[in-house]
Amino acid sequence: MPKIFSEADRESIRIKLLKNGRKLLETKRCKDISVAQIAADTGIAKGTFYNFFPSKELYFYEIMLLIRDENRKEILALAENPSYEALYETMYRRYTEVKTIYDYFEPDELKMIFRTLPEKEQESDENSTELANHLISVCTDDENIKAEVVVNLMNIAASASANRRFLIEEHYRETISVLARAIADYIYGGNKNDD
Repeated sequence: MPKIFSEADRESIRIKLLKNGRKLLETKRCKDISVAQIAADTGIAKGTFYNFFPSKELYFYEIMLLIRDENRKEILALAENPSYEALYETMYRRYTEVKTIYDYFEPDELKMIFRTLPEKEQESDENSTELANHLISVCTDDENIKAEVVVNLMNIAASASANRRFLIEEHYRETISVLARAIADYIYGGNKNDD
């Protein structure tokens, strides 16, 4: 007879599943991680995994959301004290010190997840644009600043961060500094004194 979990047990197991998957992604590619391994590391049966996540792709998508939400907290905190320098420093730190989803998932893995869950890709794009709109609204009242451009700039910086092994390492931080300044310049219209 299958074990019945309380709501507290279910939430605890769900969190443990996500943490274990993220830990596995530190050393393995998504495609190389099996549901059996995830379940065993969590102390549940392989079949029980599917009581929490209907598919492996949705499971990894949920891990992506966790990473994304953690990374966005500092950006959202800019609303408390927005300034050009605070925005620049946040962007610089985000791509030199913080791991993004691109550090955990290869582009082909992201494509596979979104190909399986196409509605999630649209939600992700909308959420990124919403975050950029929020960032723009707390930093400036310039209606010419496009959220989609901000999203693209942040994705370029994230891609550079995830692919830094292909960049000249001794100039990586300076490169990210230039990208972080570009984001801040674009949002603030090049006016560093506009707080």
